Amino acid sequence: MNKAVVALRALFLGLLLVAGNSAVAGSADISGSFSYETLANGQVKMEIGRITNNSSNKITGTLHVTLRFTSGSSPFGSGYNVARASLAFNGGTGQLEPNEYFYGVVLYDDFDEPPPGTYYVHMFVSEYPNLDTALDYVTFSSTATIGGGGDGGGDGGGGGDGGGGGDGGGGSAEAEMSGNLSWEIEGDSVIVSVDRIQNQTSNVTTGTLYVTLRFTAGSDPYGSGYNSARKSLAYINGTGQLKPGASFTGVSFSADFDSPPPGTYYSHVFISQYPDLDTALDVVTFNGTTDFGGGIAIPGVPVLQGASNGLYGDRVSLSWGAVPGATSYRVYRASSPQSQGSRIATVSGTAYDDYSAAQGTSYFYRLQACNSAGCSDLSAADEGWRGSSVDSAVSREEATAIARLYAAAFDRFPKRDGLNFWIDNYARGQGMVYIASRFVESNEFRSRYGSLDSRGFVRQLFINILGREPASSGIQFWVQHLDRGVSRAKVLAELSASAENRRKTADYDLQLRSDGSWLFCTSLTGYCAY
Repeated sequence: MNKAVVALRALFLGLLLVAGNSAVAGSADISGSFSYETLANGQVKMEIGRITNNSSNKITGTLHVTLRFTSGSSPFGSGYNVARASLAFNGGTGQLEPNEYFYGVVLYDDFDEPPPGTYYVHMFVSEYPNLDTALDYVTFSSTATIGGGGDGGGDGGGGGDGGGGGDGGGGSAEAEMSGNLSWEIEGDSVIVSVDRIQNQTSNVTTGTLYVTLRFTAGSDPYGSGYNSARKSLAYINGTGQLKPGASFTGVSFSADFDSPPPGTYYSHVFISQYPDLDTALDVVTFNGTTDFGGGIAIPGVPVLQGASNGLYGDRVSLSWGAVPGATSYRVYRASSPQSQGSRIATVSGTAYDDYSAAQGTSYFYRLQACNSAGCSDLSAADEGWRGSSVDSAVSREEATAIARLYAAAFDRFPKRDGLNFWIDNYARGQGMVYIASRFVESNEFRSRYGSLDSRGFVRQLFINILGREPASSGIQFWVQHLDRGVSRAKVLAELSASAENRRKTADYDLQLRSDGSWLFCTSLTGYCAY
C-alpha cells in the first residue's frame, strides 16, 4: 500500500534509525478496513483491520498509529497530527515478531482539532512516535471539514484478510461476497460469477468496485502469484459503487484471461475498491488447486444425485458427487428430458439451489464438469420441481447466523427442534446477543466454560469456533474487552459472526421446508438435522 512513497523515503529512514538496530522491520502493512470517529468526550477512536510485520527476520519497534489531517492530498504535506496512540497498550510492547500481526486494532486518543477548514485524512503506522519512521499509511476516500459541521469520522477501504484473522473483531469488511462463486475459462476469456456483493456499512458508499481472479503458488491469496483477470463493476450501474447496505446480485461477466505460467495454483476471487488489491474488501479462496500447461484431461461426466421433488417451497435443490479434476460445474435446465435446455449457473461446489424455478412446473436438469482443458459431456437428465410457497419471518441469512451461533456456543451442529426454537425467538424480536446470553446461561455451556477465567474462556472459544489457537494479540484484545465489562455473550456473538467463522461455516445450508420449519444441513459433510 503506497509502496512507492515508502520506498522513496527508505534512504531517509535509514539515516534516522540507529545502525544495527535489530528491531527495525522496514515493512509493516495496513490491510483490511480502517476508520476513525470523533467522540463527544473530545477523543477520537481509530480502527484498523490488520497491521502485519512482513519481515521474515526482524522485530518491529514499538508501533504507533497517527491520524493526520493535511490541506493537500499528500500525506506528508503541510498538516496536523491530530491523534497518536501506541500499540503498547494493556502491558504489551507494541512490537511485532516477524510475520506476526495485530488484528482488529482499536485505539483511543485525545483529538487535537486543527484550525477550521477542509482536510484530507490519513492514518499512519510507524516505528516510534515519529512519522519519519513511518512504515505504511492509508488515505481516506472522503475529506473532513472542521468548523463547518463536518462528518465527525470516516471509513476507509479494506476488509477480510483472506485466510487469517478473526482475532480482533474491530474492523469488519465494507463489502462482502456471499453465495455461489465460480470461474470458468472459455478460450481466451474467463467467466467469473458471484451470487452477491454487499456493502456492509450503514453510512459509507464504496469506491468503484473491481473483481479480480488471482492464482497463487501457495494458499495465501496475497502470496506470490498472478492476477489473471480483472473487471470493474461499473458496467452494472455506471459507477460500480455500492451505497450503504446496497448489493449487487447475480454478478457474472466475461473478461480477458491472462493464463499464469505452467504449474499448479490456488485460485482466489477478490473484491476491491479501485484496481488495486491493497484496497481489497473481501477475498474467497476456492477449494483444491488448478493445473495449467500440464496435459490436463477433461473431467468425467458428473452424476446428479437427485433434484428435489416438491420438498422446498422456494426452490429446486440439486446435488452431485465431485468429479476428479473438475474445477467448476455447469447447470442446465430444460422443460423436457430430450432437450439440453439453457445454462442457468456455473458453480464450483457440488450443490445448487434453483430459486428461479416456477411453482407448479417440472424441470429437467443436466450437468457438465469443467476445468481448464474443457467440459465433459452432459449428464443424464433428472426431474425436479418446486413445492408450495412458504413464507418465513426470518431470512435464510438470519437462520444461518443463528445456526452458526448455536454451533459456536456448543461446538456441535444444532438439532432441528432446538434450532427452530431459537429461530422462532429471533422472529419474535430477540436479538443475537440475547440468544447468546441464553446459551451462556445453559448447563451445557457452563459445564464447558464456566470454570475458566477470561483468558481461558477466550482461548477455548477460539479453539471451538475457529479450530485454532488464538494469536497473543487476539487473546489480549478480547480479555481487555471482558475486563472492561463486555459480557461473555457479546464476545461469543462477535466471534461467531467474524469473517473467519463465516468462511469456516460457508457450507452451512439452511433449507426452508414446506411446513415452515428450517432444516440444517452442511454441504461438505452431507449431514442434515432431520
